[in-house]
Amino acid sequence: MITNPGYYIALETEVGVSRIATLSSPTVPAIASVILTRADRADLRELSDLKGKRIAAVSPDAFAGYLVAAREMLDAGVDPETDLGERRFIGLPMFRAIEAIMEGEVDAGIVKACMAEQMVRKGLITINAEVIAIDAVSNDQYHS
Repeated sequence: MITNPGYYIALETEVGVSRIATLSSPTVPAIASVILTRADRADLRELSDLKGKRIAAVSPDAFAGYLVAAREMLDAGVDPETDLGERRFIGLPMFRAIEAIMEGEVDAGIVKACMAEQMVRKGLITINAEVIAIDAVSNDQYHS
């Protein structure tokens, strides 16, 4: 079976599967998520600011489209199951989360970091002018 890291962890925990091989890609050092909001939202700068807010994500079991960011929220003291005002799971394509942010349907959205970076490179979104990353961590190894 070939699966993403999130499903593998669930399968290992729930039914005891074990891997016999792991795909390694030298061009992709890690999977990262980013939580974006509109640049004019001065009230959303830290993960703790997400309490009571509306969040868009792909699905509750999407690894980079929800689970990675949900773990970071938990570490910041925000339980995504109980502390958010709304979790809106919008499915694919993932850029729909950014559209929901820009249209004011949600306060923030979770996307794969590489997708946001690709959209910036293509001129589809402008960081700091249209959208900002909430509680961003800068690390050059994650930029593609």
